[in-house]
Amino acid sequence: MHTHIKDPAAFFLALGGMHDARFHVRVNQSDETLMIDVDDIYTSFLDLPVYPGKQNSTFTFFDVENICLDFAVEDSINCRIYDITIKSEKDSCRDTLIMSISPGGQLAFDFSTVRRD
Repeated sequence: MHTHIKDPAAFFLALGGMHDARFHVRVNQSDETLMIDVDDIYTSFLDLPVYPGKQNSTFTFFDVENICLDFAVEDSINCRIYDITIKSEKDSCRDTLIMSISPGGQLAFDFSTVRRD
């Protein structure tokens, strides 16, 4: 089931930035999409009473531009999300995702819309 995320900034903030979730990134240059596969979108709430249980998801970002990937690819198996921030331009139809990566690095890109699968 596909869910279009109308307010990405509020969505990722409500998930605690998916802190400590494992992830995998795939890019499809031909249709300008970027997919982020996340092992558990609720990892931020692990060991808390509000933790609803493990749920993996794929986020597909559309009309992706200006990809900046700055982390050690050889360490990608050990990488986790530290935080996700969405910045919106007031007069633009595009947002910028900035993912801080633990133990170090960052993924950033511009996009128009995002869908959760």
